[in-house]
Formats: sequence, C-alpha cells, structure tokens
Amino acid sequence: MALPSSTRISHTLFAVTLLVGVSACSLPGNRASPTSPVPASPVSWSLDDARGFKWTLTRWSTPSGTKEVPGNVTFELLDDGRIAGRAPVNRYFGRIVYVGTEITSWDPVGSTKMAGPEAAMQAETAYFADLVQVRSARSSEGRLILSTPQGTTLEFSSPSVTPPLAASSSVP
Repeated sequence: MALPSSTRISHTLFAVTLLVGVSACSLPGNRASPTSPVPASPVSWSLDDARGFKWTLTRWSTPSGTKEVPGNVTFELLDDGRIAGRAPVNRYFGRIVYVGTEITSWDPVGSTKMAGPEAAMQAETAYFADLVQVRSARSSEGRLILSTPQGTTLEFSSPSVTPPLAASSSVP
C-alpha cells in the first residue's frame, strides 16, 4: 500500500533534517561531546599536563626586574600534587592543591639542610619565598610559567617536552 504524498514528504523532510543534523556534528571545529551542552574550548591546558617532566628555571622576573637565575634550579610536579626539585643549594619537596591552572594552596616546602655560599643561600631563600606565593600556571611555547598575584613569574623549560604541551597556547 502506497503512502499518501503528504506523508512521503514529511518522512523525506525528517530524513533530510536528520542527515543535516548528523553531518553538522562532524564539521571541523565542532568539538562538543555527546554529553556536553557547550562546545569544548579549542585548547585546554592544566597543571596535570606539566606532571612528569623535570622543569629547569630559565627566567625569574619580579615587578622590580629580572633576577639572576641561580644555578640549576628545577621544579617537578609529581602524583597527588606532590612537588620536588633542586634549589640553588638544597633539594626541596612539598605539596600543592590545584584545579586546572589555579593553585589554591601550598603545604610548607621542606628541604635538605646543606650549607652553601652565602649568595646561593640568599637566592634559595628568595626562590622559596616566591615559589610558595605562586597561584597560577600556564604553558607557552613549551615553557611552564608559574605566576604570583604580586607579578612575579618563574619560567621553566624542559628538554623532555614534546607536543602537545609544547604546542599548547597560553591559558590565562
């Protein structure tokens, strides 16, 4: 039995509408997941992406100018928010709580207790003071940039970083 022409037209319009809707979902730039009500941002980055790399301090800037980078200062983000690294004289460790790119709290930073030259010890004290003030992180051109609300930035690089971290744009 043949369907009336108005029913065939309704079915055809429904099928065309369905095909257009499905094909629109596969257009480039439409990154919404089936369960997400809004499209995902084109580039997203979080501190989790910095985990597992050994970062070396390459630039230390404060509102009053750039500080000399003292020796081989490193920063590592480990599992569960633990941090570790090397300061100008001693190794250090601690824990941060973060969400995405925002650091919400720091546990006290501990360190080994070796003595060193006075200038290195002063640089270490200043590094720790700035480090625990950091509240945000971003990635730019493969670098990890930690920032304080007062305008200090600690910029790190890692020879181990390969895309996608190196390709990530900065996230404010």
